[in-house]
Amino acid sequence: MTTRTEPVPAEAETEYWRALEQYAGFEASTRARIRRVKDGKILTPTKGAGWVRQIVFREYHCSRSLHWLIASTFLGPCPPGHKVHFQDGNKLNCTAENLSYSPPAAPRRSTTPTTKAGLTKTGGAQTVQQHADTIWQTIAPETERLVRRLFSD
Repeated sequence: MTTRTEPVPAEAETEYWRALEQYAGFEASTRARIRRVKDGKILTPTKGAGWVRQIVFREYHCSRSLHWLIASTFLGPCPPGHKVHFQDGNKLNCTAENLSYSPPAAPRRSTTPTTKAGLTKTGGAQTVQQHADTIWQTIAPETERLVRRLFSD
């Protein structure tokens, strides 16, 4: 008789708590949860701008990004010029093991030539030729009638 070992669910992993230095009376966990120490209540993150999850501290009349709170608690202060990086690319995964500090990426310059209108000359959403075709399709019937009238015998 063989026994299979089931994988340990993520919820069963050990969760560590540390005090938030910036906000007395609150703790952050490695599983991206914030709790109030006096009553043990877990604060529910709200959705901020775009993907950012915010924690509202009513006692301090402010809100902070969840990823920033977790990173500053478990990774220490952010080095100057660095940002919080999500290692798996999922910006909703704010667990301590998924966060790290990294310097901001250098601005990428496009290698695709563009026109003054910002259209790519090759590839992209709409090439110059496609744009010209679109314009021609909208003005062509009227232009054709005008040309026929001017040059008709």
